[in-house]
Amino acid sequence: MGMILGMIEVIIPVMAVILIVVLVLITGYVKASPDTAYIISGLRKQPKVLIGKAGIKIPFLEKKDELNLQLIPIDVKTSSAVPTADYINIRVNLP
Repeated sequence: MGMILGMIEVIIPVMAVILIVVLVLITGYVKASPDTAYIISGLRKQPKVLIGKAGIKIPFLEKKDELNLQLIPIDVKTSSAVPTADYINIRVNLP
């Protein structure tokens, strides 16, 4: 009987640790689509950037920020020539 109680005293903490690790992996799993970047920061010195792949975020200790990478259409019109970085003047009129 004493041997069974000794095994139970060891098994319960081990199962609790396993349960905590599984919960962290399940709740911390993040997957970024190809047009979204997830920046995970907190415990690491350099933030982890996920673009089109999956990773693990430690709940309560790390923060996840989302950055949209989709193209944004804009209308560009200039009234006069605009110099480029190579000092070439261009005139832009796009609808």
